[in-house]
Amino acid sequence: MLCGLFAEVLSLPRVGVDDNFFDLGGHSLLATRVISRARAAFGVRLSVRSLLENPTVAALAAELTAGSDHDPFDVLLPLRPGGSKPGVFCLHPGAGIGWGYSGLLRHVPADHPIYALQARGLARDEELPSSIQEMADDYLARIREVQPSGPYHLVGWSLGGILAHMIATRLQDAGEQVGVLAVLDTDPDIPSEGHADLAYDEQDVLATLLDLSGRAGDRDPAEPLEYERVMEVLRAGDSALAGLEKRHIGALARVGTNMSRSIIHPYDPALLGVVRGDVMLTVAGRDHASPQAMAAAWRPFVEGRVDIQVVDCGHNELTRPGPIGEIGRALAAQLRELR
Repeated sequence: MLCGLFAEVLSLPRVGVDDNFFDLGGHSLLATRVISRARAAFGVRLSVRSLLENPTVAALAAELTAGSDHDPFDVLLPLRPGGSKPGVFCLHPGAGIGWGYSGLLRHVPADHPIYALQARGLARDEELPSSIQEMADDYLARIREVQPSGPYHLVGWSLGGILAHMIATRLQDAGEQVGVLAVLDTDPDIPSEGHADLAYDEQDVLATLLDLSGRAGDRDPAEPLEYERVMEVLRAGDSALAGLEKRHIGALARVGTNMSRSIIHPYDPALLGVVRGDVMLTVAGRDHASPQAMAAAWRPFVEGRVDIQVVDCGHNELTRPGPIGEIGRALAAQLRELR
């Protein structure tokens, strides 16, 4: 049955028990569809993380039998925990979720583990960070738990680009080597005005989910948004965010409010320091008339080169299959050069 589900979602004539979902062209959007259909077919509780950690039919079948208590919103999300080479660590954007980085799995060499770092407070009710420095220190500790020494490869989208840079300088100050530092459509001087008193509620989160999935036009501004209806719209658009449970909406509101007030509002570019080495800067071409201007903004914080990659998409589209494929191929080329 699982072979049939994989083949159906991937639009393939057949899938074998040892075929890897992501090697066959799967990505985070299709992963959500597989998990949804597996839940319905087998009546079990599964998450996107189940497929990320068990990407073959055989492995996922074993997971179905054993059951899983993994939470796909844990701070450290292993997208591909196995591999003999140094890991690639991906820092979340402002929304706090790292699922979108699963699109790198097909393009980054299989001997590199891939992990996503996600915001605290999504998986469980816990104390939230009071500053971006505290957040960076927390993520650095989690990274070093799974990889005690370098070289470290770091990727960050939006706010994650700031966090990746901060973690890189901390690692270098500790005498560690940073290999690839990839910053995805991040301005080092992120606008912080207006965030001090910003508070998110569940309506704001649901509206943001529609916006991130490109379905904001489906909303009637005169009507309050309902969780079930929003998830239905996201599922129809094959959005990875359709896997969110209702309990996560309140958590996202709480995390988003803290992100605005405690992380973004007090942020100052002077916190960045200078990273020794080069930076791979990806620019969303549809949102930036001058990629060179963004590169120039980064140069005071980079000792080496700022290499620009322009991708034909908007900022919120960077982790969709096409753009993340371009990013993944460029990242893979950088990793091969370091070998």
